[in-house]
Amino acid sequence: LGGLVLCVQRGGGDASYVLTFAAFPQINSAPTFGAVSRNFSFSDWLGVTGFAAASAVGGFVGGKPFRRYGFFFMGFWGGVVGFASYYRLSEYKLLGYWPNERECIRAGVEFKELRPGLGFEP
Repeated sequence: LGGLVLCVQRGGGDASYVLTFAAFPQINSAPTFGAVSRNFSFSDWLGVTGFAAASAVGGFVGGKPFRRYGFFFMGFWGGVVGFASYYRLSEYKLLGYWPNERECIRAGVEFKELRPGLGFEP
């Protein structure tokens, strides 16, 4: 179908599933790890670095008496979390679920909003 399935958890414990379709032009219907990583912009890499740096500082401050180990441990996991979050956004841009004007220009595709957002998309 080409849609993204979202699971919405209700208060009573039962979940309902919502099928939503891309609101922007699709650049790659099945992006690989390499395609998504190559799509990272400079600001995405700054965000990953910022996650890692903030986590490293937090690990240093909260790591007493093992500050050095806390610094490296939290810095590593902050980098992993930062990369994963920006990877998800980059993949959504290629799939057309996130505004992707820069990717459309690079791929030679006309950028236009295919449908208005419903307010609960990723």
